[in-house]
Amino acid sequence: IEYTNGKLSENEMPQFYNRQDYTLVLSKVEGGPMCVLESLAMGKQLIFPKDVGFGELFTEGLYLYEKDDLASLIEILEKLFNDK
Repeated sequence: IEYTNGKLSENEMPQFYNRQDYTLVLSKVEGGPMCVLESLAMGKQLIFPKDVGFGELFTEGLYLYEKDDLASLIEILEKLFNDK
C-alpha cells in the first residue's frame, strides 16, 4: 500500500501509478480528487465511495462502495483480492 497525500512530482506519477493495482479513494467530501483522473489515465481501476465527487460519472474500472459503510468497502476489497 502506497499513498501520496497529493505530494508527487509530475515525474514521479507514472512510476507510482504503474506500481498500483487499484486506487482507493476514502474521501467523504470531495469535488473530484485528481488521483481519479490520474488513475484512469494510467488504466488503473478505482474503488470509490458512492455519492462523493464526480467518480460515478465513470462507468469502467470503477467499484463503488457505500460511504461510511466499512462492510461495503471490505466486501469490494475481498472480492478484488479473491479475483486476483
